[in-house]
Parts: sequence; structure tokens; C-alpha cells
Amino acid sequence: MFERLDQIEIRYDELTRALLSPEITNDSAKYQKTAKAHSEVKGIVEKYREYKDLKRGIAESRAVLVDETDPDAGLRGRGTREARREDRDC
Repeated sequence: MFERLDQIEIRYDELTRALLSPEITNDSAKYQKTAKAHSEVKGIVEKYREYKDLKRGIAESRAVLVDETDPDAGLRGRGTREARREDRDC
């Protein structure tokens, strides 16, 4: 299912670029056909992009929660920063 959505998104981007090209804008029949195809997939692509953004946000939130619940996470990060500082000072 997601492969198909990725294909639709790619096609949508191609149609968007085509609508800006002089070849399409100068030919009203091609423009109408391209604009119709673009509008048919626009809603799908918008929802799919919204889904991907939400999924990314959830993954980032989970990563933050894992870091906050891991008591050693802060110590590891602090040790890494101190090591970088020592390397830089040499």
C-alpha cells in the first residue's frame, strides 16, 4: 500500500512540475488534462504527507521519551561531550 502511495506522490510532483512548464502552459488541452490529473491525486498526497509527518513526529517523541526514561542517557551524553572537549583542547 505504501509503495503505491509513494508512486502517487512521485506522480503528483511530476504533474506539479509539468503545470509550470511552458510546453504545458502554452497548450490549453495539455494543461487541462494535466491539471485534472493533478487535482485527482492532490487530496491523497496531502493526506499521505500528513500521515508521514505525524509518523515522524511520533518517532521523534518516542526517542525523547526513551532518552528521558533512561537514567544513564544523560551520563553517556555528558561523557561524550567531555571527550570531544578534551580532543578539541589538545
